[in-house]
Amino acid sequence: MGKREHKEKRDLKYQAAFGKRVKELREKLAWAQNDLAAISSVSEAQISAIENGHESPQLHTLKAIALAFGITPSKLLDFPYDFKFNTNLKRGKIRKSGVTRHIKKLFEEGFFKSPRSVSEVMEQCEKQFNIKLRSAETSGVLLLLVNGKALRKIRPGKSKNLYQEK
Repeated sequence: MGKREHKEKRDLKYQAAFGKRVKELREKLAWAQNDLAAISSVSEAQISAIENGHESPQLHTLKAIALAFGITPSKLLDFPYDFKFNTNLKRGKIRKSGVTRHIKKLFEEGFFKSPRSVSEVMEQCEKQFNIKLRSAETSGVLLLLVNGKALRKIRPGKSKNLYQEK
């Protein structure tokens, strides 16, 4: 299971736990879904979807439901759930990957005298600095260098962008 699938599964569990909380509070007051819908001005269909764990409410909906129950939104969100907290907390600045520094180093060494694609820049950084860059962050740094007038962007036809020293 990939990171995304795991996150989505975890989010669905939280969504279901929240729906259970709404249903328990509603039933404690002996309200039907249409009663909660009328008091909160949230549609009965949406109340049903939330209670069944099929939908996660937006903040204004969460607030409306909480106020209908006569509680604060934070009390509505106070239900048992096995949270997985970040335990790797460090003080100070978070260390960045050094993408800008590495690409500027390539620039200083004349790597961009010939037109280069994003993938070529990524490959060179892996080869020369032993770091794996993501395409999005590499493209971002290259655009900064274009905006700073150090590089120019070349579009050969409709293919990928190339970057070259000015």
